[in-house]
Amino acid sequence: MPHPGLKIATNPKFDGRLAEIESDFKTQLKVLIPTLLAPENLVTKKINGQTVRARDLLEYFKSYIRIYKGDELPEPKSMLVATAEANNLSAVADAKDLYLQMMECVCGGSKPFLATAHLESEHQRCVDKALHQFVNKRKMGGEEFSQMYMEKLMK
Repeated sequence: MPHPGLKIATNPKFDGRLAEIESDFKTQLKVLIPTLLAPENLVTKKINGQTVRARDLLEYFKSYIRIYKGDELPEPKSMLVATAEANNLSAVADAKDLYLQMMECVCGGSKPFLATAHLESEHQRCVDKALHQFVNKRKMGGEEFSQMYMEKLMK
């Protein structure tokens, strides 16, 4: 890629205006981006043998950003912990989504009123299914590490 221009590289107050970017850079960017994002060039990403979805990727980025905030490179162990953290947060989000979808089918929108006892039993059934999904999803960090996330899920 050509250089975007000195206005960009040396101006700490650069606010992203395209007019300030060198035209050669913009031209080459129009070639690069479609090539990078062409379906035949996209590769499904996997971590710990599991496909990483966009929502999961966001959790990984958040975890990595936290450990790279300092001035020093993180230890490899902290990278592993960040990956395990993001992995467990993704499992929590999936379990919550399952619970919400199931409860929506039970009592959402146009569904008729349910007696309290029936609603509580359906709630417990949905909680059990969500917990079962969380427990059975492959996670990093071991059972003890995942226990903390399971407790967050149950709140």
